Amino acid sequence: MIGTLATVLHVGALLCCAWQPSSALAAGAGVQPEPAPGSVARTMAEADLFAALDPSVPGLSPALTRFREGDLPGAQRELAAYMARRTRPVFPEHRFPSVETDSMALLYPGGPGPYAEGAAMASTARIRRNRDSTAASDALLRNTFTYNNNVSGGAETYALGPRIDWKQNPSKGRSWLIYLNQLNSLAVLGGDYVETGQDRYAAKVGELVLSWVDQCPADFEGPMQARNRGANCLAAYEAVRKSPAFSPEAHAAMLRLLALTCRFLAGEPEGGSGVTYSGLIPMAVMLPEFKEARAWLKAGTDNLLAINFQRTTPDGARDGHSIDYHGVPIQWGARALEFLEANADTPEIVRLAQEVRAQNAKMIAQILWLVLPNGGTPNIG
Repeated sequence: MIGTLATVLHVGALLCCAWQPSSALAAGAGVQPEPAPGSVARTMAEADLFAALDPSVPGLSPALTRFREGDLPGAQRELAAYMARRTRPVFPEHRFPSVETDSMALLYPGGPGPYAEGAAMASTARIRRNRDSTAASDALLRNTFTYNNNVSGGAETYALGPRIDWKQNPSKGRSWLIYLNQLNSLAVLGGDYVETGQDRYAAKVGELVLSWVDQCPADFEGPMQARNRGANCLAAYEAVRKSPAFSPEAHAAMLRLLALTCRFLAGEPEGGSGVTYSGLIPMAVMLPEFKEARAWLKAGTDNLLAINFQRTTPDGARDGHSIDYHGVPIQWGARALEFLEANADTPEIVRLAQEVRAQNAKMIAQILWLVLPNGGTPNIG
């Protein structure tokens, strides 16, 4: 509880002041299987990806021209080159503590560890390592993953072989497979690429995302996992998009996954109990190249208003009657705020950022009213 309070106080201070296998996969691996029915690769073909791009965005013309000419490899190369060199939008550095939570669109520099919820927690701009080597990521290079089995309560490590079956669970705990498919492994590898500059980590991100989109749909395991997966992939993409080892095919696969994730989350019922904005707002802000980006941002905003505004009293008390759960959307709101403020290019985003900042301040004030003399908070919820 005190850890939650420390996090809230820190945040409060800040607020007030057509499919083709990659050459990397194909080399030495034989013929790749066709994408599975319902998978990302089947649901959004290459033609659909380029059709979804906004031709009014400066810099996309070479890729779209190549695509109209029927030169798909050339279009992929031009799109990858554009994404690698773009300077806007800005992926913001986080300014609050790394706590055990998820869906924060951050990098994690410490390996997956026993809990996948904490596997996306650091910054692309400031990597703070909590271990002495890249051993965890080196295990990922061998397709060896460590996640928690929530039934037994312990971490389990499995080697998944040269070709991962993303839907096959080697553990008796369902949580292990869920954590695997949140793709926080990509954020781990991305963090090590940022820190070490070694292309093998960027290449592995590409290999894993190409494998995943061929097997799984964007809505795999439901909205919460799609949200977490999208946030992890967004952070990983920011980390590796400039690497020459991240192939044009991998760029296209990642963008298809992110776009379909946004479509799925944007279609969730407005005002529902599910929190989608913590992934949807960062993805919408960071993907202005898509025609649907504004619609995705609106859907994320509607969800944020439902979760952080409509479910609180006028003075900021959340309706869950739980101190711990009251603090969770404060952190989500703070991370969404960082994306909005770093990219406040329109009056709409400026206004939304101001509203989120003011509401988070109210919610933080409610926690401060409950602080005990020993610095903790009452055990309520």
